[in-house]
Amino acid sequence: MKSKSASITTKGTIALIVLAAIYALFGVAARYLSVGIGVYEQWYVRLAVAFVMAAIIFHRSIEWRKFRHLPAREWWALLVRTIVGQVIGIGLFTLAAEKTEIGILAFMGALPASSLLAIIIFRDKTSWKKAALLALSFFGAVIIVINNFHDLMNFDVGAILALLSTFFFALMLVGRRWHTGKLNNQEITVAMLAISCVATYILSLALYHRAFIPAVHWTPAFTWAIIASGALSAASFFLANYGFEHVSAVVAGNILTLEILFGPLFGWMFYSETLSIKVIIGGIIIMASVILMNQQARRENAAAQIAAVPD
Repeated sequence: MKSKSASITTKGTIALIVLAAIYALFGVAARYLSVGIGVYEQWYVRLAVAFVMAAIIFHRSIEWRKFRHLPAREWWALLVRTIVGQVIGIGLFTLAAEKTEIGILAFMGALPASSLLAIIIFRDKTSWKKAALLALSFFGAVIIVINNFHDLMNFDVGAILALLSTFFFALMLVGRRWHTGKLNNQEITVAMLAISCVATYILSLALYHRAFIPAVHWTPAFTWAIIASGALSAASFFLANYGFEHVSAVVAGNILTLEILFGPLFGWMFYSETLSIKVIIGGIIIMASVILMNQQARRENAAAQIAAVPD
């Protein structure tokens, strides 16, 4: 029989696999919804839908009165995570979706940025082998970013934006550790959705000078896309918080690289996109580094467990 901790870890792993698929779908939704409207206009509506859905679905797990007495550190964690991930990261990601292929978005999203940030910010232990594999994955990203190897300054702007957004999202994910334990995952989810909705609406109002998306855009297809993407946003918040609570940041970051498989598939299904040989090579390098890193992590964990057993 599985232990309780093993069961929780398995559920956390499944949550992160589903999250990788949702992240790949975000590129499809962001491109579709960006036609004719501003970057942040689509997001404040999507996030508003996500907040309502999350509040309804998780209402039994939410104690609203907690928010009146939260310590400053908890509010700081909520605000910083929301701003870096759901304001800056979202803006960069949406611009990237407009300028590059969905497959490239997935390759960049699959980079183990959260693993790197966990090592830098939280001083997570790592071996020289893991460090080398991290470097290899970013070498794969460089291959994707550079358009022409005869002109190393000729970059794919969309790929660079995607790379930057990956780091901001990763900071939001690993920032799960900043929380004090006062809030559960459901409460963190609705709080971040509410803050990000307000923040993106303020940015939208400042940038586009209109209070709401014009009525001409609200076709049945657009409306259903907003509802579906809002549901995905709500699910992604909860799955990210749950997964990064029960799975170590290094392993979780590796699991999320499954986005590499989902992204090109969704790009082909929805936009008939095919990737160049150069991009495929870069993606294969990233995937290989991730697979090897997972194997190395398992070996190191097994060795640590053996060493912990008393003689």
